Amino acid sequence: MVLFAASDLDKSRVSALAESYSSYLQGAPPRTLPASNSVTDGGGNPRRDEHNILTMAELLPIKKNLEERLAGMVGDGKVSISLHPRGLVLSLREAAFFPIGRAAFRAGAEDLFEQIGETIRQIPRQPIRLEGHTDNVPIHNEEFASNWDLSSWRAIAVMNLLIGRFKIAPERLSVVGYGQLRPVADNNSPQGRAANRRVDIVILSRSAAAMAPQQKLENRAASGDP
Repeated sequence: MVLFAASDLDKSRVSALAESYSSYLQGAPPRTLPASNSVTDGGGNPRRDEHNILTMAELLPIKKNLEERLAGMVGDGKVSISLHPRGLVLSLREAAFFPIGRAAFRAGAEDLFEQIGETIRQIPRQPIRLEGHTDNVPIHNEEFASNWDLSSWRAIAVMNLLIGRFKIAPERLSVVGYGQLRPVADNNSPQGRAANRRVDIVILSRSAAAMAPQQKLENRAASGDP
C-alpha cells in the first residue's frame, strides 16, 4: 500500500511535471520544474530542496508516461512498472536481458534497453538505485559463488550501461544485490522463479532518498579527493 499525506501534493508542481514530461515524449526538451513547497521547516516555511527530488505524488505522472512509452515491452513481459514507497520501479526480467546464471547482457539486450535508458536520462536529478535479485536456486558456477554475487554483478552491468551509453551521472546511481532474499513471487513454481530473477531500476522517491546514504561532495573537495 502506498501512503502519502495530502500536504505533500503540490498540485501546480505535479501539473508542470506532467506537462514537461509529455512535451519530452513529443520531442521537446523537458522544462524546469517549479520549486516544491511540500517540504517545510519547523516553522511551516518551505525548506530548500537542493536536488529537487520528486515526491511519490510527483512520480505518478512519470509512471503513466513510462507505461505508455514502454507498452510493448510491458505487454511482452520484459519489463514491469510499479510505484512503491521507495519510488518508481522498473523491473527488468532476466529472460529478456540476461542468460541464466550470467551477468553479461544477452545479444541485442542493450538495444532493447534503449528506450529505458533514454527515458531515464530525461528525469534529471532523481537518485536511482539498481537492485539485483535472483530466485532461491543456489548458483555455483565458474563465475559466481552465490546468488548474491550474481545479483550484484547484474545490477553493476545495468549501472555501467546507464553511465557509458546513456551518460547518466554516476553520482545519481547506487547498486545493491539482494540475491534471493526479496522475492516478488512464489519460488515454488517456474513462473514465480522467473519473476524473481530481475534487476529493479528504482527512481527513488524523496522520502526514500532522504534515508539513503548521501555522498558529501563538499567534504570530498575539502579533503582534496578528486
